[in-house]
Amino acid sequence: MSLRLLFLMALTPVGVILTLITPFVGAVILILIYFIRPEVWGMPSALSPSLVITGAMLLTVILGKTRFRLPTGSLWPMLLLGCMVNSSFSALISPAASFQQTSDFAKLAVMWLLIVLVADSPRRLYLLLWSTVGGVLWLIKSAIYFYVTTGAPRVERVGGQGSGANYMSAMLLLTLPHLLFEAFESRSKFKWLARALVPLWLWVFMLTGSRGGLVGFVVLVLLYLLQSSRKGTATILTVVLAGFLLFAGSEVYWSRMRSITSYEEDESARSRLEVWRGALDLARKYPLTGIGLQNFVLVSPMYTTSRAKTTGEGLEAHNTYLQVLAEGGFPTLIVFFCMLLGAFRKLNRVGRDPPSSGDQAEPSLWQIRSAVLTGLGAFLGQSFFDSNFHKDPLWWFLAFAEALAWVAARQPSAEARGTAPAALAVQRAGTSTRSGRSPARPSGVPCGSPGSEAALPGPSASSPEKQCRRIQPFGTCPGAGPETGRGSRIGG
Repeated sequence: MSLRLLFLMALTPVGVILTLITPFVGAVILILIYFIRPEVWGMPSALSPSLVITGAMLLTVILGKTRFRLPTGSLWPMLLLGCMVNSSFSALISPAASFQQTSDFAKLAVMWLLIVLVADSPRRLYLLLWSTVGGVLWLIKSAIYFYVTTGAPRVERVGGQGSGANYMSAMLLLTLPHLLFEAFESRSKFKWLARALVPLWLWVFMLTGSRGGLVGFVVLVLLYLLQSSRKGTATILTVVLAGFLLFAGSEVYWSRMRSITSYEEDESARSRLEVWRGALDLARKYPLTGIGLQNFVLVSPMYTTSRAKTTGEGLEAHNTYLQVLAEGGFPTLIVFFCMLLGAFRKLNRVGRDPPSSGDQAEPSLWQIRSAVLTGLGAFLGQSFFDSNFHKDPLWWFLAFAEALAWVAARQPSAEARGTAPAALAVQRAGTSTRSGRSPARPSGVPCGSPGSEAALPGPSASSPEKQCRRIQPFGTCPGAGPETGRGSRIGG
């Protein structure tokens, strides 16, 4: 038994105690353990830290330490689970493999719920994003070690759930937006750390040589430009990032990128097209139930004439959406799309406007929302070329989106509602007039100056009647009729 395994086994009870005291700590530990994956060190499954910590978090819910509530988006994981059970009963080759994958997804659904329950503030969501960055740093350590010791042009066997280069690129794309917004859009004390990590992320991203990663990177850049509060800085940064890829990318990297347009010359690219056609054929034959989870890799050799046929290797679909369609049928794919659309809809409704420089609090809802939205978009873009449905971080970020919507609903601020500062000023003025108080004068405008009158909502104060209507906007002024009252209602 290795020393690191003994050390981890000794730390597990400490993690349980910390989780029982502060359940949020359990979520941070689970994210870090996911990347470390102690089972590869020989950790017994019964003593798995992730299993023990999850049990401790569930215990806090039972004991009332964690307040239980049923999130509005919980319908989709439950429907997905039902579709998977139905598909497992109809599995084409191995029902056991399908039920095992369904069981793993049930654990993901529990993790999704626990994150939503404990991530009940902007600061906690911010810490979970940094925890994910810390876990990816562990993978980067393994990637650099592999690159230095083997001299291979692409990094492989980096650890984690997928181990390979495509998995590494997906994790980098998921977390890079947080570093970008932290480094160039915030006044956080960690912004210099984020600025130091961005080049490291880009360098390792090039070492992956992932063609799907390049597609995800394009999506990331576009979303970053759209979400950025500093368009000029974001545009310059985008040019710098593109230049970094163009001039620092190796010949091996760009030869793989060129194979996107000349796929006939690349065995890997040809095999992907073959399994995509196979996935569509299976969806046509089994549209309602699919062939069962984890069964596509068992049937894929019959659809390929290149790599799988020569090596006997079963392949995944290398497309998340086609694999979900082939293994779960159209019902599973539709429910999955509904969950994704629901998450983006919630993200689009909160924190759409960055806080003003004088009112910004760290961390801001806008920054968290932008990082989650951009990371999810890039990850899902890369998922057109990789099978990511069962990757845990996807479900963490969907949980972040759900939790962020709930946090924003509890904060009646302009930032939480996505209200622009100008609109907020009008709303506040309307509130003050309805309560019988004169609207507040804009800051920096002297009382009685022309600017102070022009800046106030409602009619100008050119007559006593209009002055009264501005203060009493509901038709209570002498001689004011119903039409006058309606017209002078602020914000109406």
